[in-house]
This record gives sequence, structure tokens and C-alpha cells, in this order.
Amino acid sequence: MEHTFTNVGTWWYFCMLHGFDNGDGTAGGMSGTVTVVPEPATIATLGMGTLILLRRRRK
Repeated sequence: MEHTFTNVGTWWYFCMLHGFDNGDGTAGGMSGTVTVVPEPATIATLGMGTLILLRRRRK
């Protein structure tokens, strides 16, 4: 089984054979968590921010 996590947050998962759902948003047995973080800004976006800061400092 495969799953792609697309939303930011911490998500519990468990093995369907060796784990279980606790019924409260957590899991037990053979289980774990996946933490999805926001995608980092692109280099182009960071470059523009740096240029703006440099221009402001020169004034």
C-alpha cells in the first residue's frame, strides 16, 4: 500500500496487520508518524528577497 501526504501537519499511520487505530487520532502497535512541512521557497523567490533587502540597506 502507498500513500502520498499532501497536507502540512503530523499524521499517524499504522501497519494494517500489526498495528491499530486508537480511535482518538493516534495509533498503536506497529505505528508511527509522518511530519509534512511546507515546501521551501524557491531560489528565485529568495533571490528577489535578497535584492530588495540589499537595496533598502544602501539608502
